[in-house]
Amino acid sequence: MCRLLQANRLMHMTVTVLAPVLVTSMPTVVCASEGPDDRPDPAVLESFHRLTEQMEGLDWDNEYPSIERAVDNIWQRNGWTDEADRFARNLACEIAAVPPWEPMKRLNLANERISARYGLSQEQAGRFQRAMLREAGGFLMRNAGVILEQTREGMLARGRGEPFRPQQVARWAKQNRPMILELRKSVDRITKELRPMLEPDKRHILQNDLKSVEKRRKFMDKMTIRWTEGRWRPEDWGLQDDPIHTAAADPDRLVPRRPIRESSPKQEQYRSLSIPRYVPHDPSTWFAYVLDFENWFNLDAAQLSTAESIHAELLERANGYAETHSETLIAVAPRKRATHEAYEPIRLLFVELRERLDAIPTTAQRDRSRQ
Repeated sequence: MCRLLQANRLMHMTVTVLAPVLVTSMPTVVCASEGPDDRPDPAVLESFHRLTEQMEGLDWDNEYPSIERAVDNIWQRNGWTDEADRFARNLACEIAAVPPWEPMKRLNLANERISARYGLSQEQAGRFQRAMLREAGGFLMRNAGVILEQTREGMLARGRGEPFRPQQVARWAKQNRPMILELRKSVDRITKELRPMLEPDKRHILQNDLKSVEKRRKFMDKMTIRWTEGRWRPEDWGLQDDPIHTAAADPDRLVPRRPIRESSPKQEQYRSLSIPRYVPHDPSTWFAYVLDFENWFNLDAAQLSTAESIHAELLERANGYAETHSETLIAVAPRKRATHEAYEPIRLLFVELRERLDAIPTTAQRDRSRQ
């Protein structure tokens, strides 16, 4: 999921030998699909373009070390030291070192490393890459709403120097459980296609790699239970020495602001479009409204937890409707969705979100917001 994995380290914990390949090529994958049934929703593509344009201003040389440090911490803490473990770690870090706005470079790098490890011919490497594209493209199309929402939320938190909160991670963990299971199935399907291509000695390497994968699967199964119960800790994601989270533990410590490069021409072009932060017919944007609401009324921790629970419930209902009516919704041109009758149930859920959130602030908080 390109930067999606780095913005939301919960999904980053699904790193296996092959999973990094799936999750680092999403924006490119959707452009590579050939069949008419594989064409993604233009609104999804627009949202991904919006996210990558926002990230182009990041100084990736400054961003990447925190990702590498987190991965190292996790590997060391869990004792993942076998040769196959080291390969998985090195592959994940090498891919993450490539800026997320260069997804094809990430995909090619992953394909090159895996092909070399398993001794694939040029023709086999091409087949393997097409399999990755197919799986990643389908994964994105089915899960774009949750991915975009969590990425947007994670980027906003990091940009504001805010640590992740256990209740926030609990919500992410619940949302991500179906995606993690689906990702595992994708990896299993790709493994099934890969195995017959290999010589006997390379199949032995693959078998060791799959044992390494199983370690991280068991880790995810165990930790997801803790996270959904609100028992997340920064060290679970290797963030024990992350400046933002150490500053949260020590309020007197200042958090250094990450440098932002000058805006690219593409960024200026997107800003000129005046795209709203949230729109009623697109559930992936609703959390931006929750964050704005939090700022408007300066919600306390309990109120914010209530707001996030309301958002999670309505998002699940909206995604459920979108899934059962996907063909009808996709057929509506993006420019017509704000008023089209097919999207009315989703827009009404956004109205419900606003009404239920509006009941949270106290009278004192409302008075202060008007000052």
